[in-house]
This record gives sequence, C-alpha cells and structure tokens, in this order.
Amino acid sequence: MEFFIGVCVLLIVLYFAAQQIKLYNEIMLDKYRFRYFSLRDRLALMVINGDLEEDSWEYKKIVDTLNYHIKSVETMSIDHIVSMIAKYHTSPEEQRTVRIIEKRVKNEAILQLMVEFFSVTRQVLWRNSRTQIRALKYVVGKSQRRQRRVATVPEIGVMRNSKAALKRIDGSLESLSSSLSDVHAAAA
Repeated sequence: MEFFIGVCVLLIVLYFAAQQIKLYNEIMLDKYRFRYFSLRDRLALMVINGDLEEDSWEYKKIVDTLNYHIKSVETMSIDHIVSMIAKYHTSPEEQRTVRIIEKRVKNEAILQLMVEFFSVTRQVLWRNSRTQIRALKYVVGKSQRRQRRVATVPEIGVMRNSKAALKRIDGSLESLSSSLSDVHAAAA
C-alpha cells in the first residue's frame, strides 16, 4: 500500500513538473512572438509616419517574413531549415533559377530593424535547436575520433563549430550595429 501511495505521489509531482515546463515553454515562445510583433509594429509605424511606402519592396518582404516567423516560432529549428532546403532542391521543377537581388537599404531605421530581426531569429534557432546541435556535435565528435583511428582516411571537417559560427554572427551583428551608429553620428 505504501508503494502504491508513493507511486501516486511521484506521478502527481511529475505531472505538475511537466505542466510547469509546458507553461514555461509557451511563455518563452510567446516572448519571441511578441518581439516579432514589436518589429512588425515598428515597421507599420514607419509607414504611418511616412518614413516608408506601403508599396515598397522592403515593407512587403519584411512583413511577409515577420508573419512567417510569428507563425513558425514553435517549429523553427535547424531540422526545419534543412528540410525546407531539401524540399527546394528536390522539387520537380525542371528549370529553377536563383536570382540574387541586390538592393541597398537607405533607411537606417529599417537597417536597425533587420539587425534586431536577425538577432531574435538567431535566439529562436538556438533555443529550439540546442538539443539537435549538441547531438550533432556528439555524433560528429564520435565520427571524427573513428576517422583518426584509420590512418588512410584524410581528416575532413564534417560540420562547422557552432559556437564559432554564433560568434561570427554576433561579430557581424556588432559590426552592423557599429556601422549604423557611425551613420547616425555622421548624420548628426
């Protein structure tokens, strides 16, 4: 009887812990969603204030991108990105053309908004893909150790160091932010 009561108490405690974890995850995802909402609202304010045209390519593309990210906060992960790339490259289209459109953004406010957008997206990807990244590091580390044991196999890097990649992204964000502040200082 004591064992049964102990199991029931343990199940109740685990149930409440699972509910707390679920609630915490929902709160964290809402936090990222609200950050995207904030960016979209700032973009709408730029249109209302006349700083940006509603028909401009910047407004249309950025709003579409923000809406997509708001919808897919829960599913956005490295796995999701890889599957989207795979779908694109295995699509039945016989002739695909990839165009690189180079446009210069002249509005510093939009540039700052995009810096914040990439920062939020990087944080969402890191939060949703931490386990995947750690598992990949573990698997890659095991395969690299096996390759080192075989003398005839040349050493090939299987995947980039994710911390180094994140540091490079942070460095790029810092350089964008500093160049933006330099533009503001020059304008003032």
